[in-house]
Amino acid sequence: MNFTDKRYFLYRHLKDYKSIDKQEEESRLETIKFIESNENCFDRTCIPGHVTGSALVVNEDITEVLLNYHAKVKKWIQFGGHSDGENNPFNVALRETFEESGLKEVKFIYPYTGIFLLDHHPIPAHNGELDHIHYDVSIILMAKNSDKINISNESKDIKWVKIEDVEKYNSRDKMKKMIKKALAIKSTLI
Repeated sequence: MNFTDKRYFLYRHLKDYKSIDKQEEESRLETIKFIESNENCFDRTCIPGHVTGSALVVNEDITEVLLNYHAKVKKWIQFGGHSDGENNPFNVALRETFEESGLKEVKFIYPYTGIFLLDHHPIPAHNGELDHIHYDVSIILMAKNSDKINISNESKDIKWVKIEDVEKYNSRDKMKKMIKKALAIKSTLI
């Protein structure tokens, strides 16, 4: 893959990323293999899957997480969505966070300005779409929990949740890993 290939940006980040466990390393390797094999990996029409971007939004002292009760998924999750042709999953995560939360300002947590967590998971057939895989690239963002939030048409509810209570809303392994990593970041910022 060369520098002029639109997949190169993600490819470079995936090559440099250090996975936190065996499962995430499997996601990293599967995502590399997937983007190498699919020029249109950022398009929703790409089957067997496509790259998505998501963001865990935490407050300034990393004591709360902004969760989204997604209307289609019917679960409390982080913000995120389809790339729709955008080759930078960090931009996708930012776009989706702004669209779904109504937040006007977020910031990256230095030095966690790249990949925060990798995950690939199956999406069942729905509304004429075939079964496929989402190769999700997550980032972490910080926002003020006093900032105004708005519920978009993609969400049923949005709310700040104490970080120790997030598992009551979402107990999936991915969310547990994100919370664990966020708490590790918190310990380095104190």
